[in-house]
Amino acid sequence: MKFENKNELIKNFNFEPNEEIMLKQTFDNNSKIENLMDAETLYRMTFMNLPLNGKQLTNFLQNFYESVNLQRRMKFEFSFEDFSTVAYLLINANDNERDTLYYKVDTFYILHDILTGNISSHNEKAFDYRNIKMIFEFFVKIFIDYQLPKNKDLAKEHLDESKFDKFLKITLSREDQKKRVMYEKDESNLTVEKEELNKFLKTLVGLESYLKMNFRLKLFGLDANLFITSIPIYYEPSEILTTDQYLFLCLSNRNLRNYKMAFKFYDTRRDGFYLPNAIFSFMGFEGPIAFFFKHVDEETNKECILGGLVTSNVREFFKDKCCGDENTVLFTFTPKLEFFKVIGSLEKILYISSNRFNIGEREPGIGFGYYHDQYKFWIDTHDIQHQSYFMKYDDVFEEGSPFEEAFKYLNVS
Repeated sequence: MKFENKNELIKNFNFEPNEEIMLKQTFDNNSKIENLMDAETLYRMTFMNLPLNGKQLTNFLQNFYESVNLQRRMKFEFSFEDFSTVAYLLINANDNERDTLYYKVDTFYILHDILTGNISSHNEKAFDYRNIKMIFEFFVKIFIDYQLPKNKDLAKEHLDESKFDKFLKITLSREDQKKRVMYEKDESNLTVEKEELNKFLKTLVGLESYLKMNFRLKLFGLDANLFITSIPIYYEPSEILTTDQYLFLCLSNRNLRNYKMAFKFYDTRRDGFYLPNAIFSFMGFEGPIAFFFKHVDEETNKECILGGLVTSNVREFFKDKCCGDENTVLFTFTPKLEFFKVIGSLEKILYISSNRFNIGEREPGIGFGYYHDQYKFWIDTHDIQHQSYFMKYDDVFEEGSPFEEAFKYLNVS
């Protein structure tokens, strides 16, 4: 293909006429030189300081033009054709059947190719961990950038870079214990297998639409408030979850999308360890409601963050009636992000009771799942810090546990 003018280029990149107009307006508003945009402006606007450089992007675009026979000369400054090409790659390329290079390729991998300056790097079987880490950091920066003004500093404060780094290493090299230990301190030679990366990306079911929405807003010059409907902004951050953990939880659960805000009902640091008060705090709300707990191993001092999400039908136990539905899920964040879905009985998903008086012989507390008068995940009213526990097996949720033991008492801190 050889294009005679910019309009032909746009049409072949599958943009609607109104999108072409918006792209041109955004380009014109950010061009310091007539019909040209400097690299710094493009990085700041589109990639939020993702560590690219002019040479990388120039090489990447030149190789892409050659692969689709777009016969144009490249310059270090970026023309409208270059700008629209970047927009096409980040928004439409993987939906375009005519694009044999990136059709059905995740935007994550397109970003990786742009970052490395190599249009075929996404085909490799292993990737430099440092590049993968930078792209995930980019996702978190997007989330922080779209927070309410008063929340941005809070979101930054709750981003623990060392924990984030450790989480990624464990998650992306989970099948290779030797590799994790070998490169625990030196990540210069650490690689990530594409198979493991794909497993994690499939867990983040909302990531693709999240990225595309971000790039549409940036490149089309749309109102940033539209992005609020993609990931719920937290009005007050959790004291247990870091910013990246909250983001990954939202990206991993379809039922949390399209909610604008997330509010904190109860915080033990502020409100104490009296479980009935915690239960009273969220009763009457339809959901989704998430529970977060931190367990600290008394011998190793390692922490494990685990919890549950109930999307609807939240009520106290009454006349043998539990609550929750098939969308209820248990999850762990450390040592890795893992979800346990409902696969069994729908009658005993979530037991909630604030007072033994209401339920006869049953003890008050919060119990997810059920097995022989025990629960997969139990939060005890009388001694929340020592009598709460987690089991690997039950009749409701998928098999699994963040602990080696089949039954583990929790030290809820």
